[in-house]
Amino acid sequence: MEERTVDMDMLKARMNLQLIAPLLEDIVAHDAGAAALVKGWNCAVQIQAGADPALAVHLAFANGRPTAVAGPHQRPAVVLNFQSPQNLNAHFGAPGEKTGVKVRGLWRFIILKNFAKLLTYIKRYLKPREEQEADPAAQSLRAGLLLRISVMGLPFVAEGDPGAQKVVSNIPDGACAWRIKPDGPAFHVMVRGGALSAAAGDAPDAAARVEFKDAPTALAVLTGKTDPMKAMVKGDFAITGQTQIALMLSSLQQKIGKILNG
Repeated sequence: MEERTVDMDMLKARMNLQLIAPLLEDIVAHDAGAAALVKGWNCAVQIQAGADPALAVHLAFANGRPTAVAGPHQRPAVVLNFQSPQNLNAHFGAPGEKTGVKVRGLWRFIILKNFAKLLTYIKRYLKPREEQEADPAAQSLRAGLLLRISVMGLPFVAEGDPGAQKVVSNIPDGACAWRIKPDGPAFHVMVRGGALSAAAGDAPDAAARVEFKDAPTALAVLTGKTDPMKAMVKGDFAITGQTQIALMLSSLQQKIGKILNG
């Protein structure tokens, strides 16, 4: 089968818009400082990288709680247009020169100012300072965010990495679910006909399950500070069901950061 050619700048931009920007949903829900910035908002803020609708996402705020929606909004209060995939990726942390951002809605100064501050919370959790790493509540939220990226990012990897496409084509059909115990977030991936789809929440009939004992364990494994095999021996980390599915998907999860930061 002939391999598809993938524009990696476009893929990274879509990942930043559809995978990273939506982290603000969880950040606002669990971080009081972030929630205070957008308290009472009932509007939409749009982020885009040029005129292509596929390179746009808007955060629809309802009483201060954002929901990320792929594509443009009909009447956004503020639009941040990074004008190209390369520029958007650079502003989200990928190598490259940062250039200007075209802003629409400058007269809504408070919304623009506070949303710019809100965006900094993404870096605060993905690349925290040492004092932030020690806070238990921040650890728990960061673990959930990293799990979200590692699962929800899998379809993007399958789309953009030729090696990953070959792996996915050999994964048996079925769902694999990840969960942080006792009451942490859950996400799942559905494998069907060599294609992946991901969603938040559990999959009751999952063929494979990956479970972490708690948020500190999940954070340690997801950041590479703890070897997964050692965590399994201690009973802190478990893979059950059709382990082949989970292990094959795990090999792809390692590629997510490489694509985003490469």
